[in-house]
This record gives sequence, structure tokens and C-alpha cells, in this order.
Amino acid sequence: MKIAGVKIIGVLVAAIVAYLIGALYYGLIFADLWKKLTGVTEASMKGEMWRMSISWIMPLVISFAIAKRNNALNIQSLVSSAKSGFAIGILLTLGARLYNFVYSSEPLQLFILDGVHLVLISTAIGIVHSLMKTSSN
Repeated sequence: MKIAGVKIIGVLVAAIVAYLIGALYYGLIFADLWKKLTGVTEASMKGEMWRMSISWIMPLVISFAIAKRNNALNIQSLVSSAKSGFAIGILLTLGARLYNFVYSSEPLQLFILDGVHLVLISTAIGIVHSLMKTSSN
């Protein structure tokens, strides 16, 4: 099934892959560093866990955007699709993330940690789109 010209199953699979990468990245590999840099504790999360229930929206939106870009530019090869995801990661997601760094007092390390994550998942999404042929006609 297609939505707005892209195969939705590829968008969903790529979003799930990105979500799993994020779970590994923040949940296992950099959990302690992230908590230190953000000041988040178990106590501070009380009453805020509802936010996790909407966290799936972010990789889904990024996945859909990359699929639409790939479709518009007829990008289908693995390398080109990975580059497309990387470009979206650098130019859009990292660019948007920069607002929080500039207008808050967050540490540079947190911006870098989050930025690497965003570029990594965007690139992975591009790769999955190529493998799933999400943008093929």
C-alpha cells in the first residue's frame, strides 16, 4: 500500500529500525552519559513517562520525509539512499536540534550525543528504504 507515493511498509520498517537503534543508543550504550548530561533521574521522570508513548512519532516522521525525498529524486541505490538519509540527518534533523542548543543552556556534549544519534538513524532509514524499495514505482 502506498501513501503519498511511497510504500508505507518500508516507512514503518525503517522507523522501527531507527527506534531500535535509539533504544540501543540511549538505553544501553549512552544511558548513563545521557542522564548525566540532562540531569534526568528516576524521580524527575515521575509524571513525565507519558512522553515515551509518543516517541514513535519522531522516527516515523523522519522515515516518511526521507522516503518522500527519495521518491521525488528517484533515489533507489543503497549508497544514494544512505547519502539521502545522511543529508536529511545533517541538514534538517541536526539543524532543527541546533535550536535547543542555541536557546538553552544544554552542554555541547549533549548536542553532539543527540546529533550523532539523529544522523545515524537518518542514514539507517535511508539504507532500509533502499533495501525495502520504499520509493520504487
